[in-house]
Amino acid sequence: VSFAKEFGHARVPRHFLPNPILGRWVHTQRQNYRKCESCLTEERIHLLNNICFEWSLQQHGKEHTKNMVKEKAVKQAKKLATPKKPPTPKATIKGVNSMHKKPSALKAKKLP
Repeated sequence: VSFAKEFGHARVPRHFLPNPILGRWVHTQRQNYRKCESCLTEERIHLLNNICFEWSLQQHGKEHTKNMVKEKAVKQAKKLATPKKPPTPKATIKGVNSMHKKPSALKAKKLP
């Protein structure tokens, strides 16, 4: 239902990258509807029909694919347009650099 609210339709593609589990579940429902009459209850079919579930994506063909690509591009553009927080400056501690040097680089000072 949240997919339909967000995208304005219930045509979840099989390989829906933002939520692959949803894509697989929807694919399974479509397969069961086509191949296994007893796999889906009348209640489930009724509930899915109430949210305008698409039992076949083939009816939309290339137009559907174009729309999904366009929707994905819009989402990515929005994500990129969201400003990121600036990195937090790291505190400098005296002598930190010497901690990361190899032991051979740390030579003991000779006493007079």
